[in-house]
Amino acid sequence: MFIKLGILAAALVVGGLIFANEVDMFLPATSAALTDSIKEDVTNLGNNATVAVEKRMEESVGDVLEETTSIASNQISNFGQKLSIELAEVRESTELLMRTLYDTLTSIHL
Repeated sequence: MFIKLGILAAALVVGGLIFANEVDMFLPATSAALTDSIKEDVTNLGNNATVAVEKRMEESVGDVLEETTSIASNQISNFGQKLSIELAEVRESTELLMRTLYDTLTSIHL
């Protein structure tokens, strides 16, 4: 029975120490002047949350801009390649037409 009570007491002490550390980490200004310390802790938590949100938003905007730039660059490159192929085909068909026209005109003239 005493062993069980000792184990239970040890668990409560260890839990209390861990909880105290967590409270000190999240609310470092908690002291005897409770209202002032709570106001300071809440202000600090709000400031930390604001900084974290701003940082995440900046990272997200940067990621979106980078992805958009990459997609636009790829689309422009693909369009340039397709345009180059189309222009080559137009050039070849124009040369073939002009050669045929020249051959026809020279055969009529002779």
